[in-house]
Amino acid sequence: MPQTPLTSDDLIYFGSQPVAFTTCPGSFKSFVREDWREDPSTLDIVVAREDFLPAGDGLTPDVILPAIPALDYTHRDPSFLTSNSNIAPSDLPHELAMPLIKIPLMNAREDTLRGVASGTRSALVKVDNEWFRLKGCGNNDEGFISRRDIDRKDAPGPLDEKGRPTYRVIRGSAFPHTALRELAVAADVGTAFQSSRSLGANIAVGMYLYTDTVQLPLGEAHPTACIVERTLGDRRLGSHVLSGLKILLPMLIRDDESSREALAALFPNARPKNDSKTGPLPTKEFISDHVFGLTSMFHDAKQVLIYPPPTGQCGLPDYLGGFPDTPRDASTMADLTPSQAQSVLASVEQVPAADSPLPPQFTREGRRAMTAEWEALWRESCARLAEAVAGLPKGSSLLAYLAARFGADAGDIMRGMHDAPGGGLSWGTYQDGMTRKDLGSWHCNAHSNNLVIVAEGKSESPRLLSALDLDMAFTKDGFVDKAARTIGQDDAEFKRLLFFESAQLMEVLAGADASNGVPQVAMKYLRDHSTPAAVSQRRETNSSL
Repeated sequence: MPQTPLTSDDLIYFGSQPVAFTTCPGSFKSFVREDWREDPSTLDIVVAREDFLPAGDGLTPDVILPAIPALDYTHRDPSFLTSNSNIAPSDLPHELAMPLIKIPLMNAREDTLRGVASGTRSALVKVDNEWFRLKGCGNNDEGFISRRDIDRKDAPGPLDEKGRPTYRVIRGSAFPHTALRELAVAADVGTAFQSSRSLGANIAVGMYLYTDTVQLPLGEAHPTACIVERTLGDRRLGSHVLSGLKILLPMLIRDDESSREALAALFPNARPKNDSKTGPLPTKEFISDHVFGLTSMFHDAKQVLIYPPPTGQCGLPDYLGGFPDTPRDASTMADLTPSQAQSVLASVEQVPAADSPLPPQFTREGRRAMTAEWEALWRESCARLAEAVAGLPKGSSLLAYLAARFGADAGDIMRGMHDAPGGGLSWGTYQDGMTRKDLGSWHCNAHSNNLVIVAEGKSESPRLLSALDLDMAFTKDGFVDKAARTIGQDDAEFKRLLFFESAQLMEVLAGADASNGVPQVAMKYLRDHSTPAAVSQRRETNSSL
C-alpha cells in the first residue's frame, strides 16, 4: 500500500529505525472519554494484582501484571470490551482499523505497512500525513512473549539455572486496564494542562484487543492490548536531546583556557567543590544530594514522607557526607541571568561549520560513523543554525535559552498535573509487585524520557516539550490503598507523594538519573570528549605517556 514518504523532519522528530506490521485477529475499540469511569466495583481486581496471579494453565500462580494503585475504568456498556464488534472511529485511516503487530523486516512484502520503532514494545506509523503511536505492538519483532524474571525473592515459580526463583511477565504488549488508563488520562490532561498552557504528546484514539492464541502467551486470563493514539513526536528529552547535546558539546563550546575560566566564573564561591577541588561540584551530584535528603531522610515513624521538609534542611546530614546547610539557589548555582550568563556563554559558544568533521552516531550496537542520509541532515542543520545565530541580538546564548525553555516547559507540565482538578494527578509514582520494595525502589514516570520534543508544525503552542506515558497515572480520588483495601487518599498524603514526584523530576533534569543519562554505548566517548575539562585531562594524560 502506498505510504507518505518520510521527510527529514520526520526522521528528526519521530524516528528512523524501520519496522513492519502485519494484521492480527482481534478488534479495534474506539475510545470516547465520556463513556468511561473509574469503577469502585473493580476494587477486588485491583487489589488482586498486587499478588502473583494464575494463568489458567494449572501452574502455581506466578504471573505479575502492572498494578497501578487506582480503580480500573469500566464502560457504560458492560459488553463493550467482550463483544466481537470492531468499533473504529470514522476518521481513523483504514490501515490502522484492525490490530497490528510488528514483524521482522525480512518477512515484509513490498506493500506491507511500515513505521518506525519507539523503544522496544512500541512503534509509530505515518498515514495520510498523520502520525500515530502504537503502544504495545510487540516485543521488538518477536510478538508478545512470556518471560521468566528473577528479581522477586518470594517468586513461586521454578528455579532458574542459578537456583533463583522465577515468575512470569508478558513483554511487548499493553493490557486492557493499562490501555484504558493511558487513553483516559491522555484525554484528561488536555483539560488539566490548560492552566499551564502545557501539552500532552498523545491524543487518545482507541485500542486493539488481540484474540488469537499466538498473541495471548498466557491465555485468555491475561488479554493483551495495544494503545492507539495520535502523537506530536517521539524524540525524548533525556536519551535523545540532552544526551545529544552532551555529545556535541565540544563542537558547541570553544576549548581554550579563557573559555574554561569564563565558564568556571559563572559558579559562585559558595558552590561546593568537586573531589579534586579544581572546579564546582557537578550539578547532578549537587541536586541528587539535595533530593535524596528531601525524599529519603525526612520520614516519620511510619516511614511516611514528611511534607514540607523541616526548615533549614537542604541536603543530607553531615554524617552521610552531604551539604545540609548549603542552599540550592542563586547563591550556589551558576548565574543564568541575561546580563551575566548569556553574555558569558555567548562569548564561548560556537556554531559547527557545515564542513566540520562529522560527529559519531550511536545505536544499540555502539558507535558508528555518520551515515550518508544523516550527513545531509547534519550539513543542512549546521547551515540553518549559523543563519539563525547570525540574526540574533549580540550576547544571545542558545544553550542558555534551551536550558531555560526545557526547565520551564518541564516545570509547567508537572504543575499542570499536580494542580489538576480533583486534588491533582500523579504521573505514576508508586510501588507494586514489579518493584523491589525491599530495596526501596519505586515506579516513577516523572522523568526526562517521558518528555518529548514537539515536532515542528504539529502544534500551535510555543512549547518545546510535551508529556507522555500516562498509563500509570492516577488521581487522589481514584487511588487504591491495596493493603487497607480503601479508595481515595488523604490530602496530606497525596501532597507528600506529589512532592516526592516533583523532586524526582528535578533530580533527573539535573542529569542524576539513568533515564536522563547518555546511553551506555556512548559513555566512554562522552567521558573522553564531552567537556573542555575532560578534553584537557585527556590531553594531559596522553602527553605524559
